Amino acid sequence: ARTDGLTQLYNRRYFFEHGGKLLATLRSGSPLTVIMMDIDDFKKINDGYGHDIGDLVIKNIAKLLKRYFPDDIVARIGGEEFAVISKSSSHTKSLEHIDAFRQAVADEIIQLNQRVLQYTCSIGVCRKIGEDLDEMVIQADKYLYIAKQSGKNQVYG
Repeated sequence: ARTDGLTQLYNRRYFFEHGGKLLATLRSGSPLTVIMMDIDDFKKINDGYGHDIGDLVIKNIAKLLKRYFPDDIVARIGGEEFAVISKSSSHTKSLEHIDAFRQAVADEIIQLNQRVLQYTCSIGVCRKIGEDLDEMVIQADKYLYIAKQSGKNQVYG
């Protein structure tokens, strides 16, 4: 009951339970970053290519998340939305690694017989420690919304 069946990432329940515990045990001044992201125009992918291909895209982004955030809590929150909780100080000092992940997603090519599929994601990043995990997720979600409204395929934080 800890993992998402499609991606083998942690699920929403694990993310909030263990992320909340992680935040509660942080020492003052310790870094923590909450990253919220979702696949841009995912409904168009499902409608245009079918749900099997949509699932393939979700699995593909999960593979990239595992590669780019191997030491962090990475979860599929629902549908095409994903979250990361990281104690990495590099994520709190710079968005460079997170943006490199975004670029890797945009560069990914999924070959479908005679067609090629590429997709992007938008990312919101909260690096200010909140009272609780919910507060940090809400802030990262606000930044994700700004990234979407500002043209998608970008990191905002």
